[in-house]
Amino acid sequence: SPKLRTLARGLSPAYLRFGGTKTDFLIFDPEKEPTFEERSYWQSQVNQDICKSGPIPSAVREKLELEWPSQEQLLLREQYQKKFKNSTYSRSSVDMLYTFANCSGLDLIFGLNALLRTADLQWNSSNAQLLLDYCSSKNYNISWELGNYYLNGRIATKEDFLNPDVLDTFISSVQKIFQDYWLSLLFKKLVGTNVLMASVKGQAGSKLRVYLHCTNVNQSRRYKEGDLTLYAINLHNVTKHLQLPYYLFNKQVDKYLVKPSGLDGLLSKSVQLNGQTLRMVDDQTLPTLTEKPLRPGSSLGLPAFSYGFFVIRNAKVAACI
Repeated sequence: SPKLRTLARGLSPAYLRFGGTKTDFLIFDPEKEPTFEERSYWQSQVNQDICKSGPIPSAVREKLELEWPSQEQLLLREQYQKKFKNSTYSRSSVDMLYTFANCSGLDLIFGLNALLRTADLQWNSSNAQLLLDYCSSKNYNISWELGNYYLNGRIATKEDFLNPDVLDTFISSVQKIFQDYWLSLLFKKLVGTNVLMASVKGQAGSKLRVYLHCTNVNQSRRYKEGDLTLYAINLHNVTKHLQLPYYLFNKQVDKYLVKPSGLDGLLSKSVQLNGQTLRMVDDQTLPTLTEKPLRPGSSLGLPAFSYGFFVIRNAKVAACI
């Protein structure tokens, strides 16, 4: 859907991993016909830019919602009984997955079935070869994964391989945006890959956690090389204040303070950024993540059970240049 693509695109560049225990029970069938849902979707995209597709056809949405209760029961039963059945997927399914990843700016990592074996228990690569040949014919750029664990296979137990390691696939979760999405979006925008040393002086340190990175200068024209991003979590039940060291004391700081929205506190299903509740503008537009500039020398306030990102501008840190 356009909404899901918009949310995914907000986190790009990133990897999308299609893998886990259940991929060891999936078999590629190049002769399998597309499902009704897939046919309807592709028909709705005729003569359209595939990356600017419209909403899911109403007939498809209704059918998916009608089938979901029974599918959910099957998924839960497999998960808790740790018993999985082989199933097949088609060329169309691969096309849809790749299109979603590609249009969202994500690099796809696809898990191959590692349980297909020959008579002498060696890995049977013939099905994987069919899949690789098909993806090559479509010029798909995909990374491949064989096996889900780093554990030494000579000593691994059956439980090591059958213990589910994938996220629950509840339709209600897919249709809602949870707080951790906005955290991920802010992290992607503000936090670079270079990690620096940071600590809190005093007794508050055990519940006041701080982390320091070079700022991500690729996501915003506002920031430049040499800037710092400090992010902090306050686990105290009272407001705490951070003070920057003297050599950063006169620097301008942009604050991105995240708190629960409404009266439910930590149970709230929405969050505020600098006092404004975060929500999508529409299915194709994410909200603007607006900073609050602080005066040089200001303390960095963190209300109880909140977290914040603080971009220290013009810090001119050599490690970040």
